[in-house]
Amino acid sequence: MAEQLHIPVYSYNILSARLSDAAHTGSAPENLNPEVRIGRVWAKLQAGPIAQRAVICLQEMARDWEGRFHTWFDKENYHFINCAYGSEFNGYMGVSIAYPRDLYSLEFCDIARISETHKKADTKPSKGGKETALAAPARSIFALPFTVLGAVLGGVGGAVNFGLSFVRPAPPQRARREHRPYDAWQDAHRRWNAMIFLHLRSRTSEAAQFCVATYHMPCAFKHPKMMVIHTALAVQYAQKRAGALPLVLGGDFNFTPGSSMYSLVLSGSLDPGHREYPDIADGDEWTPALSYRMKSVYLAKEGREPAYTNDAEFNNDRFTDTLDYLFVSKHFAVERVHPLPQSKDDGDGPLPSATEPSDHLMVGAVLKLRTPAEVEAEAEAEAEEEAAGPLAVEVENEEGEAVVVEAVGSLDELTGAQEEEQEEEQEEEQEE
Repeated sequence: MAEQLHIPVYSYNILSARLSDAAHTGSAPENLNPEVRIGRVWAKLQAGPIAQRAVICLQEMARDWEGRFHTWFDKENYHFINCAYGSEFNGYMGVSIAYPRDLYSLEFCDIARISETHKKADTKPSKGGKETALAAPARSIFALPFTVLGAVLGGVGGAVNFGLSFVRPAPPQRARREHRPYDAWQDAHRRWNAMIFLHLRSRTSEAAQFCVATYHMPCAFKHPKMMVIHTALAVQYAQKRAGALPLVLGGDFNFTPGSSMYSLVLSGSLDPGHREYPDIADGDEWTPALSYRMKSVYLAKEGREPAYTNDAEFNNDRFTDTLDYLFVSKHFAVERVHPLPQSKDDGDGPLPSATEPSDHLMVGAVLKLRTPAEVEAEAEAEAEEEAAGPLAVEVENEEGEAVVVEAVGSLDELTGAQEEEQEEEQEEEQEE
């Protein structure tokens, strides 16, 4: 029966082979060696997710490693699906999903560039100098006598060049590049980040089916409106594809607990009055509203997110916080989660290290597919919680102290000083 299905799911940003370089100033050179790291990454996957026959979501899968992962997963009887969308700089990295063929059959697969799921309005002015259907023949007639003269002087080629030289418009002068204010939508539309979406069916219980998707959010923390756009587009697309089926969405989302993006996923909406609510063009009916709110597995099971899932020192600037999540629909109960640090002092960072081959930690959970009665009971409990007050989440402040805040607004609003710093940085970027 479907209610007996237990589904291990993991998500892991493995750090592109092209990005583990000397810029990671907190890591020893041997821990940055791609050939050393790939063996450690695979060993970690074998010891955990593969041993549990889990569904595995990966981010930053570089072309340098992709071939070997195809081979290794095949030997483990896994179906490995990859989408590379990056550039030469990052090793043409992308996202991947692997699932055990002995446990699940693939009902549907979709790979989409998320920025293309929102139709961009054509607001660009038409370029000057283009001929209309009537202008071209008129110009040809006007050029005819000069073309004949050119043929006498220089043959066919000369005829064309000589004739057109009298009527060809002068090349437009290159306009001076004007400073344009930052446009969150323009930035969102230019991003190539893609999502892999799968509809899987259990081979042990044909009635049990679910969907899993993975995404690597653009890293643009200085531009939260753009991040809100991509968060909404990504979750909206996954939810639309899943329909009424259970959904797991895992990945590196590049936002922290308490941020506006995090709140959007957990609450299903964002207040239009919020300072990070994106500007929407007249006539565009899109809003950053989700079909339903989703749960974060760690928050659901432990009452808080891990202390961090990313710990990297890049060019002597260290960042330690939670960026990786498994979000699930109401159809799942979280039985247990993969152990992760509860304090920023835990671990041997900065990463990569001898024990952690990526600058991210792997997140994971064992999910139980609920019965319809259990789903209904959960919905009633959530309705009571919503009536009781706003959703709350425990995060760390600048002093490293655990504080409970409402899961609305951005993390910058919780720290005050960071909010002012972010606004100053945005002003400086616009001036540049």
